[in-house]
Amino acid sequence: MSTPTRFFGGVQADYFIGASFGFGFGNVWYVDSVNGSNSNLGNSPTSPFATLAQAQTAASAGDTIIVAPASAFTLTAVLTLTKAGLSIIGLGNGTKKPTITVNAAADGLSLEAAGILIENFHFAAPGTDEATAMINIAAAGCTLRKISGIGSTTSKNFVDCFTLASGADDCTFEDVKVYNSVVAVNSFLSIEAAVARFRIRKFFAFGDVATAGIIDAATATHLDWEDVVVGVVGTTKPAATLDSNPTGLINRGRFAGTHATIATDAALGNAIRLFDVLVLEETDGSKQGAQIPAVDAD
Repeated sequence: MSTPTRFFGGVQADYFIGASFGFGFGNVWYVDSVNGSNSNLGNSPTSPFATLAQAQTAASAGDTIIVAPASAFTLTAVLTLTKAGLSIIGLGNGTKKPTITVNAAADGLSLEAAGILIENFHFAAPGTDEATAMINIAAAGCTLRKISGIGSTTSKNFVDCFTLASGADDCTFEDVKVYNSVVAVNSFLSIEAAVARFRIRKFFAFGDVATAGIIDAATATHLDWEDVVVGVVGTTKPAATLDSNPTGLINRGRFAGTHATIATDAALGNAIRLFDVLVLEETDGSKQGAQIPAVDAD
């Protein structure tokens, strides 16, 4: 008699069992908000937990949490992640990515242990006004990968979409996208502390801001940014204001502000080195004010 094929979120369950998933030697935990229960063991695709919080409680350092496609979670308080090396992986593409809604004047996820990975999640517009961030990073070596988010769709908005706090050295953003309309967020990305070696590979942000698309409050060092595209909406708003003068490199940056001067639209400080960086001067927020670089008359 053959063993029946088991599925987790529409994917054959045996694919995720044991070391075949490729996440090292830690335990693997499963979450499915639709079919799971927190009274389950959570250690197999056929017995998943229902919430991220329950999986975080069960997990140990170095473990992996796999989240079923189309799972949806509402956070009424910050979910603080404290297990070093924890990986939380969402399954599903497009609208089937797991979705998190922050329904509190707080961060959604706060990464407070080294080496945490959050991959393939979507953040819906918040359910409470002035939710402080989708994700706050306050530990070294953390990675956000394939993360998308909406700053607002009603009168409720995030303050800053992503924040880097003290201790967030050696962190990485890979393929992070954020959009906003209706109510301005303060920023898409706020570097709140003097972090070191912050790496970006593909960051896209567009929409209404109150201050600027990317801001800082302390001098970051050894930035390593590639393919950073930021466009803002609002009267005289910069795409980036890094007035703490970070050091490092930006390769392939595109900054579309609405201020009257190019220097203000992308105020990147006086210490960072720029390769293939373009700034769009949008005097009315909808079109380029002048060709950059200027047309050669010869």
